[in-house]
Amino acid sequence: MRFLFTTIPGSGHFHPLVPTARALQRRGHDVAFAASPTFTPAIEAAGFEAHPAGPAWLEQLSDPVMHKILAGEFFVDLIRMGMVEGIIRAAEAAGADAIVRGGAELGGIVAGAILDLPVASAAAGANKVYWPMLRPGL
Repeated sequence: MRFLFTTIPGSGHFHPLVPTARALQRRGHDVAFAASPTFTPAIEAAGFEAHPAGPAWLEQLSDPVMHKILAGEFFVDLIRMGMVEGIIRAAEAAGADAIVRGGAELGGIVAGAILDLPVASAAAGANKVYWPMLRPGL
């Protein structure tokens, strides 16, 4: 199978996905990631294929996109910033059979519904933190 992982462009979002991605690779599956174009070097440095998706930003307080996210509906705003379209392009380019999304990355849910692909959510513990912030925007 071919899996497309989606992540927010920050170490705390990406690195918890890496063990699952590597375990899938060890079992013979193809794994790729979709994230901000500015985060693709970190993904590639970890040994994964990277596809740009959404706006160019990094999860850090000095980033202007992060300011928009914090002032708006948290990570829900990324859906309106091209994340869904980027994930769709990445899923088609990678020939994805399934999407695995990080707990805060919401574009994977929408892209999966559009593409009729199964979507799994990783980092379930993070959902306890994020869902109260995300629910009003959804």
